[in-house]
Amino acid sequence: MRSTAPRDRTAARAPTRAEQEKARRPGGAEAPRAELRRIVSLAAAATADEAEFFGRLDRARVLMRKQFSVREPGRVTGFAVAAVGDVTAAGAPVWFGGGKLAADLTLPGTAGRPLSWEGIRKK
Repeated sequence: MRSTAPRDRTAARAPTRAEQEKARRPGGAEAPRAELRRIVSLAAAATADEAEFFGRLDRARVLMRKQFSVREPGRVTGFAVAAVGDVTAAGAPVWFGGGKLAADLTLPGTAGRPLSWEGIRKK
């Protein structure tokens, strides 16, 4: 038997088989999802506000895109990151939203809620 995470969906997602295979290739130290989870978690823990968080991600040399509210165009409602060099067969970056990295890197609840700095900095 194998121990599993509780049903509350707070455990970090394990790398898929494809991600594990990519990590085994020459030069691959860890699965891109695990690397991105580490980078984003460190950035969130070390910053006091949204601007500094996104600045740290930019300096960490990860691809990043913000999701903006439809009703309030200047309000950030989410984000996604991708590792440089982690691409699909078509050459497009493999994007991971905060919730795909770890439950504490996104806001739970309905779509369109603004990104809460308190929510992202927990843990």
